[in-house]
Amino acid sequence: MTICMPDTREILTILGAIIGDKKLIRPSGEPWDLGKAAVGTHVTYLCDADDEKLGAVVTDLVATVYLGGKLVMMPDAAMADKVRARHVDETMLEALEEVVNMTRSVFNGVAGNVHLHATPPSPLEKPRPDGGDVWLLEPAERLDLGGECSFGALRIAMLFR
Repeated sequence: MTICMPDTREILTILGAIIGDKKLIRPSGEPWDLGKAAVGTHVTYLCDADDEKLGAVVTDLVATVYLGGKLVMMPDAAMADKVRARHVDETMLEALEEVVNMTRSVFNGVAGNVHLHATPPSPLEKPRPDGGDVWLLEPAERLDLGGECSFGALRIAMLFR
């Protein structure tokens, strides 16, 4: 099953509405090498009705904290403390999952795409060519996003098999 990526503007519009800043997150000029993703990187899989992983939203530590923190209206200083401590709590992960759920509505709206649901975010295990979600390294469709918030640069990769 092939999933088509929606127009980038639609993704940016919904993310901007969620975080309350329509200019912070932008397409990144350079693809993020997920084989070298740092500790604190999380993946939220997008699955079909049979729970087959067809896509993924990968967030680095800053993006995980920022997206989840903005949804629960956490002050920037508290989010910065979480990033410095490299600590992502359950509330933040649940909020990140909700952000992905809201964003996936754009994917589900593309004609011909199957309905997708999100899994809870989990730490990204580095994809390896010899097994385990190797498709994340070379997806059929990909959108890399980035931005700079008050406590650091953030990265997001949206991937489809």
